[in-house]
Amino acid sequence: SSAVLSPAEFLIFSPQYPNSLVSTIGRARSLARESREYLSREVFEEINRLYLSTARASTQQQALPALYANVKRSVAAILGMFDNTVVLTEGREWFRVGLFLERADMTARIIDTKYFVLLPSLHDVGGPIDRYQWMAVLRSASALEAFRKEHRGPVTGRRVVSMLMFDRNFPRSLAFSVAALRRHFERATAETPDRRVVRAAREAALIELDLRSANADNVVSSGLHEFLDEYEARLNAIDLALQEDIFRARPAGTDGEPI
Repeated sequence: SSAVLSPAEFLIFSPQYPNSLVSTIGRARSLARESREYLSREVFEEINRLYLSTARASTQQQALPALYANVKRSVAAILGMFDNTVVLTEGREWFRVGLFLERADMTARIIDTKYFVLLPSLHDVGGPIDRYQWMAVLRSASALEAFRKEHRGPVTGRRVVSMLMFDRNFPRSLAFSVAALRRHFERATAETPDRRVVRAAREAALIELDLRSANADNVVSSGLHEFLDEYEARLNAIDLALQEDIFRARPAGTDGEPI
């Protein structure tokens, strides 16, 4: 179709944009087909169902909320089925490493978009627009209900930052995701030579320590955008280390075959 897509439609439906919803679901399905022997039937069928339902989804504006709900429900089902039907192996641990690396990055980007891009001016901080946008951030991170259960007062930027960055009990926070990333990485590389592990392991441990020693007040005061910018760069360094030191590594001496 030659129709011009709106920004939202581009992020959802554009087959040319590799990070659009349809592109990532299509790539997930292709990877699932390549890895079919390592997945349970239930997981594979749900991934396939998500792909087909998204491919058939209406692009009409009024149909988008149903599409969003279907995708979120299906992804939750896939993760639940994966946990309950896939054997505990090294591959399963690598799946979790990828999951939490992506989640740690996406939560940071959601926060940074609000703080650095959306707020019209400093005069709006603490006002109705500011509160509404922070509520939108919580919804984007599937955190609004959890926030309301934990915080009886109004939605404020510092409270949202505290929860999404530093709450080690909330599964989508930066602190939780980085700790889980490090834990699953240790399990996945239990039999991997140390020289291939050290770079990613060191960076993950340092990020976890930094998140434990920081809080919303000092991060917001010293520069939230700058903190998140550095944090995202460090996650990229972990990703690069995984690619270079583990997945593309070649054997040296008696280390054996490449992983």
